[in-house]
Amino acid sequence: MALEKGNLSDLGWRGNKFTWSNKHEDDTFTKERSDRVANPSWAQLYRDYWVEVLAGRSSDHRPLLLTLCKEGRSNWRGRKVFRYENSWAKEDDCEKVIRRVWVSSVEMGEHTKNFKNLLESCNKALVKWNDQNKVDRVKKIKEKTEFLKKLQDEESRHNSTEIKRVQRDVGLLLEKDDVKWKQRAKRNWHASGDRNTKFFHACANQRRMKNSINQVRDEQGRVFRSHVEVDEAFRSYFERLFSTSNPSTAAMEECLQHVVPRVTSEMNEKLRRTFSRLEIEEAIKSMAPLKSPGSDVFGACFYQNHWATIGDKVCLTVLDLLNGKIPFNSINYTFIALIPKTKDPKLVTEYRSISLCNVIYKMVSKVIANRLKEVLSVTISTNQSVFIPGRIITDNVMVAYEVLHSIKVRKKGKEGSMAIELDMSKAYDKMEWPYVGAVMKRLGFCDEWADLIMKCISLVSFSVLINGKPRAIVNPSRGLRQGDPLSPLIYLSCVQRGLALYSIIQILKGTQKK
Repeated sequence: MALEKGNLSDLGWRGNKFTWSNKHEDDTFTKERSDRVANPSWAQLYRDYWVEVLAGRSSDHRPLLLTLCKEGRSNWRGRKVFRYENSWAKEDDCEKVIRRVWVSSVEMGEHTKNFKNLLESCNKALVKWNDQNKVDRVKKIKEKTEFLKKLQDEESRHNSTEIKRVQRDVGLLLEKDDVKWKQRAKRNWHASGDRNTKFFHACANQRRMKNSINQVRDEQGRVFRSHVEVDEAFRSYFERLFSTSNPSTAAMEECLQHVVPRVTSEMNEKLRRTFSRLEIEEAIKSMAPLKSPGSDVFGACFYQNHWATIGDKVCLTVLDLLNGKIPFNSINYTFIALIPKTKDPKLVTEYRSISLCNVIYKMVSKVIANRLKEVLSVTISTNQSVFIPGRIITDNVMVAYEVLHSIKVRKKGKEGSMAIELDMSKAYDKMEWPYVGAVMKRLGFCDEWADLIMKCISLVSFSVLINGKPRAIVNPSRGLRQGDPLSPLIYLSCVQRGLALYSIIQILKGTQKK
């Protein structure tokens, strides 16, 4: 509350957060932390900074080192990457720029090539338009507000219409600014009604600072500080993570011998029906508009805001991809965003990788996923609740609670019980592609459908985003992408092997399945 009233924000820390202890050697031992805060003006001046707690050599207090870089770490961030701003949709000129590019596009040919060219042309046209129409929005709001005050000071029946017009202009300017910072902050509490203030702007900028990577350690404990070394550390880590272990056919067959085919010929015919524009429109409407975009730099909000202009071309491209007329690797270049798992990540393994797929690919993936959901209730065991239409994951939570409670309170009987916790770490990342294909076919999916899914997951390449810029390039040979709408459904299908083995194990004494 005090920070909010003072328009102040915590600068955070790296390393151990505590700066003082009373050095007691009994139960009265206490540790505390001295906060370092700054106002929005300071945060705007020093965009690159970090606070580190140093060793206290003699005092009870540990010193704090504040490192500043006023000009920004240009050698790390490089040139700013273009991003479509959702607030531009409220500008009439923005729609005119996009329509002009689309209408004057080159003649129809290879749709993906033309579509990529159209996006690049839109990129350049919007950058030029934005540069030409850049106005100090705060100054413009101030000028309009002062003019409004002047009109209201002289208010009479003769200027009421003019006052209403200026009020609408001021409201529109404030709304555009609000949309812009909502997109940059990615904060749910803004959607709940928080004011668009300097304090909110500082929080949006602090989010970027908090996620910046200035140094990192690899799995051997070696420290890397230069951007070249950091790039190589992440590239090497993800290259190992996404490299296949080359599972043998015999080993996969042994794992799958108890998987029962469940997909019927009628289901396959339903899956293979002709793809339609309606499915594509449902896919784009279901996407979160402000999610971070992929390498195409245009998020879902761009397609949703300007669908009347670009929809025909988009649908034509997506249908060609689904029908095999365009190779998937032409649109399946993916950014990997690094999300800290801890408050103070030091190791490459302490970052969660989230795939930022192109919106065009996500439309393809969602169309396939929506069809796959139609048969999941048959192909997936009733023990699985998540992502299955008509099932609720909380059912499994309640079952787990009741089982653990039963084990805890049981006092009699010769037979014991135990709970098994499985380590599912990197379960998506280490999923072998040949195994996925074998599972699809063993479950009974037709070759056409299985091949379509395999194209989605295997014809892909990655670039790791480090401090907002694509750096390390990785060509994977296994793994499912977190961020791909298909991934959780494919994963559920593949874990049927574990459920099949459980069905065999239940014959052992002390194991029972209802």
